[in-house]
Amino acid sequence: MADQIPLDNLANASNPTPIAVKVNINENTEAILQNSLRRFTPEELTQWVTEFAVAHGFEKEDIQRLLHVAAQIARDPFAPQSAGKLNDAELLALRDENLRPFHQPGRFWLTIFLCSSAAILQGWAQVGTNPANASWPQEFGYDPESSKGAWYIGIVNSAPFFTGACIGCWCSVFISDRYGRRPTLLFAAIFSFASALGSAGSQSFVQLLMCRLLLGIGMGAKASITAVFAAEVSPSSVRGSIVMGSWQICVAIGILLGFSANLAVSTVRDNLSWRLQLGSAFIPSIPVLFIYLCPESPRYLIKKGKYCQAYIALCKLRNTPLQAARDLIAIAAQIEVENEIFQANGYTGSMYIKRFFQLFSQPRIRRATVASSITMIGQQLCGINVLIQFSTTLFISADQEKSTSRALWISWGIGAINVVCGLPALWLIDRVGRRGLLLFLAPHLAWTMLVAGSGYLIPEGSESHLPLITAFSSLFVALYSSGQGPVPFCYSAEVQPVTHREVGASFACAMNLFWLGILTLFYPPLEHKWNGTSVLGLFAGLNVIQFILIFFLVPETKEFSLEELDYVFGVKTRKFAWHKAKYLVKWVKHYCLRRKGVVFNDLYDDKRRS
Repeated sequence: MADQIPLDNLANASNPTPIAVKVNINENTEAILQNSLRRFTPEELTQWVTEFAVAHGFEKEDIQRLLHVAAQIARDPFAPQSAGKLNDAELLALRDENLRPFHQPGRFWLTIFLCSSAAILQGWAQVGTNPANASWPQEFGYDPESSKGAWYIGIVNSAPFFTGACIGCWCSVFISDRYGRRPTLLFAAIFSFASALGSAGSQSFVQLLMCRLLLGIGMGAKASITAVFAAEVSPSSVRGSIVMGSWQICVAIGILLGFSANLAVSTVRDNLSWRLQLGSAFIPSIPVLFIYLCPESPRYLIKKGKYCQAYIALCKLRNTPLQAARDLIAIAAQIEVENEIFQANGYTGSMYIKRFFQLFSQPRIRRATVASSITMIGQQLCGINVLIQFSTTLFISADQEKSTSRALWISWGIGAINVVCGLPALWLIDRVGRRGLLLFLAPHLAWTMLVAGSGYLIPEGSESHLPLITAFSSLFVALYSSGQGPVPFCYSAEVQPVTHREVGASFACAMNLFWLGILTLFYPPLEHKWNGTSVLGLFAGLNVIQFILIFFLVPETKEFSLEELDYVFGVKTRKFAWHKAKYLVKWVKHYCLRRKGVVFNDLYDDKRRS
């Protein structure tokens, strides 16, 4: 049993030779990947854990002994048996982390379910205006076919995204840092619940606009913290799958449910159907109101110095107390390293304004900010929300018969494709990786969007006009759902250190929502003046630009713990980009010119297994 091991023997239970490599996570010039606990010798680790336990209120002897065993396992995670004799349940739980990574306790899955409900709410609220755009302008005295009507439609559609980017995301920074992740989601759920019902009862354009603005506050707060919360409670081996499943897949499910609700009420008289389409978004906000049934984020609690509460939360989120103690020690040790380095460089501060500017001034954090912003902006500028937000009006314009019912069914089909084709990414994201998925799919998004746009060149009377546009739009959505859809929010939730995770995720989310606002504001008048070929061709070109930026500026994050990513983003951008440029030249020599003997060198010197 773990509690039968003398503390003096624990120091000798692990490899006695430490990896004493000191790495500056701001300037990781040698691209070394490091375990923060390996800065200690086994003897030093024993002393550090003893001091840690006393300083943070772990007074019981059995808990202290457990922390010592857990620290040795955290120091050498690839050989846990080196920590001494463990009982069968502990050995089985450690083995199952790789063999059965989704075998997690009920409270963990409850937390993920509530995060998923928040994501469903995000998708459902996003598509409520899709068919309503054809009805509400007429009720309020605007012609949707006129230039003025197109601008009013753009304003109502974009309003929540601008308030989400400018207000909601930054409310999330304050609330999540001051009070925690759970209060932030509760705040978002209340705003979403009330604004959805308010939209349904609007009696004028101004009232509808105000409700949409309030909806944006809830959407921004929710979008910037949900993926962070899911990432912080998830084991690193399945973090990508969990975060992607609880956010993007559930956003896609929300979009499908929203399209289903739109279809269900489409036969109701026009002056009521659009109200039901906007108001139905209150339904998925109800489960999120019960967010306090799940534990708070352990990483948030550790950042606030609440170590005992963090341990209790981890015990609810992990299968054994040993795993909870191991994660507690690993997180606490890396946060200590982060604080030491950031303090030495004058980069710490509790003021939100100061931490915001550190996103651009502190090298390690700046690299993560650039990478996450590229993925978030790329998600919007790839063109997906032209199809999600405006699919009904888009397909009505492409249909010779101008059938609203047919356009609604095509929209529903696109929503279904978005869900089904996103499921393989649950498996791929932690195997192919975040970067790998984005790079593979970006060129395919470009050509499918280009072909879909070329369908508008076919005369409307032709039988192939609508089918061609529908087929390649559907293929575009299928490809998007496996990469550019799930990756950006997962990536942005991981890359920042815990000291700046809230503000970093909020900034990335604000970029996403801001460009979504720009897209939804300008697309209706743009479509009114341009043809479909020009608009969709523009997005095809933006996908090519996205590919180039990802290739040179976005590092991989799969299989790293959140704490180990400090070393990944410690590598200078110039060094990373130059390595990828050399890789590209070698790839051309090997695969295009068929030259033999080309050696592909790894950028990182991985000392975690040493």
